[in-house]
Amino acid sequence: MLHLSMGHAYDEYLPLPGDFGLKQRKRGRKLIFGGQDLVALKDWTEGIFRYRRPSVYTGRGVRKKRAYVRRKLGKRDARRNRIFF
Repeated sequence: MLHLSMGHAYDEYLPLPGDFGLKQRKRGRKLIFGGQDLVALKDWTEGIFRYRRPSVYTGRGVRKKRAYVRRKLGKRDARRNRIFF
């Protein structure tokens, strides 16, 4: 069972399918999933990603490895001519 607490008013408990494995790194902040059926594993992890996608202003949320998070400038940053990548 995977317990997700992502800043919402409620917690989510997701059952981990039988043939999937899970490792936890960095004090519970990084999860590594593994399994034999990679297509089913990708679909299942997409479901987790949909719970809280990264915010375009702060970048907070569930991130994927090697995925680009598009950032926008806020009002204050636009006035100061800051650039985020």
